Amino acid sequence: IAKADCLRLKTEEGDKDVKWREWQEMLPDDLRENPDPVKMADFLRENGIDSISYYHAEGGRMVRHGARGAEQIQEMAGDNDLDNDLMIPAIANHEIAFQFNNSKAVNYEKHLGGYTQEEVAWIIFASYLDQMASFQVGNPTSERAKPNLDALRVLLKAKQNFENIRAIKEHLMKDVEVKQWLESGDLNLKSIDQDIAKLMKIENPPNLDQKISELKDKYRPKLISGREIGKLIGFLKSLGIQGVEFNQLRQLLINLPKGVDSENINKRLDEISELDDSLKSKITAWLQDNVL
Repeated sequence: IAKADCLRLKTEEGDKDVKWREWQEMLPDDLRENPDPVKMADFLRENGIDSISYYHAEGGRMVRHGARGAEQIQEMAGDNDLDNDLMIPAIANHEIAFQFNNSKAVNYEKHLGGYTQEEVAWIIFASYLDQMASFQVGNPTSERAKPNLDALRVLLKAKQNFENIRAIKEHLMKDVEVKQWLESGDLNLKSIDQDIAKLMKIENPPNLDQKISELKDKYRPKLISGREIGKLIGFLKSLGIQGVEFNQLRQLLINLPKGVDSENINKRLDEISELDDSLKSKITAWLQDNVL
C-alpha cells in the first residue's frame, strides 16, 4: 500500500490529505535531514497536527489502509477462499482501538458486534501489536519510554461492558419467573429491550447480579398498576397522610407484588411506625375492596 501517497493530517482546522513529497517540504531542513522523534513531536505540536493516518485513494474513494490491506491480500489470494481467514478482519481492523473514545457497550457493538469471538481476539491482538510498535509516552529514544495502550484499554473495557450486558439479557430470558411474566402478558419483551438499550449507553454499567435483581424487581407484576395508582394516591390524600409518611406509604403500596395477601400487607404496613392502627385498617380495607 503506497502510504507515501495517502498521508492524512488531522489538525485543528480539519483533515488535510498530503503526499509524502508535500510532507517533506513542510518539514524544516534539519528535521528532514536528521530525523529526531523529540523534535518531530515539537514540530507536530507547534503546527497543530494532532495525528497522521494513512488512506489509500482508489476509484474515487478514500479507504483506510487496514481495509485496503485486507482487500489486497484477498486479491492476491486469487481463487483461494479466505472468507474464514482470521488474518483478514485482524488486518482490516488493526487500528480499531482509536475508534473507542468511551467504554460504552453500544460503541463496541457498532465496531465489533458483527465479528465472532475468535475474530475479535485476533483484531485485538493486531491492535495491540500496532500500538506497541507505534505509540510511546515521553521521549521515544529513552530506555524508560513506554507504549501508550490507553485506547486499547478503553476498547477492552467496552468489550467487558458489552459482554456483561448481553449476559444480563440472556439471564433474564432464561429466568423462570421472567418467562412466566412474558407468557402471562404481565411483562412485554419491549420493556426488557428498552432497559438493555439504556445500559448499552452507560460508561460504567452496574454489577451484573445487582442489575439482574433490580430489573426483576422492576418487572415483577404489581398488585396496583395503571389507573389504580391514581386512585390509591387520591385515597391516601383523603386520609390526610402527608410528607415523608405519604411517600413511604405510596412507595410501599405501589411495589406490592401481584398475589400478595392481606396478612403480608399488614406486616409491611407495620414497617411504617408513624402509621396508627386506624389508618392501617382503612388502607387494608381499601385494598381489599379495590385490588385484592
